[in-house]
Amino acid sequence: VSFFTFAFTSHLFHDAVQFLSNNSWKAVDGGILQWEVIVPTLNGVVMTAISILFANLISTTYISLRNRQIAVHSSLNSETEDIRGLIMLVDYYPESKREMFRSCLRRYIIMVAQELQPDVDITKIRVSNNFPILDFLNSLHDISASKEDHGMETVSPAIIQQSYDSVQRIIAWRTNRVTALQSTFPGLHYATIASLIFAMLVVFLIETDRDLILFLDSFQIRLMWSMLVGTFTAIFCIGYDLSNPFLGTYQVSPVRC
Repeated sequence: VSFFTFAFTSHLFHDAVQFLSNNSWKAVDGGILQWEVIVPTLNGVVMTAISILFANLISTTYISLRNRQIAVHSSLNSETEDIRGLIMLVDYYPESKREMFRSCLRRYIIMVAQELQPDVDITKIRVSNNFPILDFLNSLHDISASKEDHGMETVSPAIIQQSYDSVQRIIAWRTNRVTALQSTFPGLHYATIASLIFAMLVVFLIETDRDLILFLDSFQIRLMWSMLVGTFTAIFCIGYDLSNPFLGTYQVSPVRC
């Protein structure tokens, strides 16, 4: 699309520059003298500063977003494994307590599944102590405090200790996962990247805004413009893909308990 619309874009940009600059004259040399004066400045100072800042922001953004996905994936897998282990430990408790433990785990798994939906608002995910796994932990406290009243004499202390350890690890993994999900860049960060992209496109249009260049090298200029726009489009698509850990090509693989 950018290849075939370059002529319109170039003419629109030229007319906008002429209108904003309020020039009452027309260059008889097709703008060659202006081009020779302005291009060294654009290529020397302007584009160097813009390119360095753009490259640093893009690399920082991509690395941070990818590391965030890896952290979420690692925490989620570890959390899942500990939940599986806790489910197996439930069978070693008296039958009167098994259903209560399983109910806590079911509610926790449902809560985790809801947090992993692509359209969830990650800013509203709580890292507080108000979630089902703490009901499991509180029940363990009650059992440990009064074993005889609950008929816990048949439960090995090692099983109770393993249950405590698993619950504590699940809480820690969830905290790490939620913290990673909520570690995002502010809107100003992406606005800065968008402004730098716009600046580079404007520089390209300025350097090619010459009748002679557009006449002799029309195909080459349109090809380079389409490559430039395509590159920035690819950068945007990858960044958008990485911004949602549970959607797109780079999404975190689903896990099952």
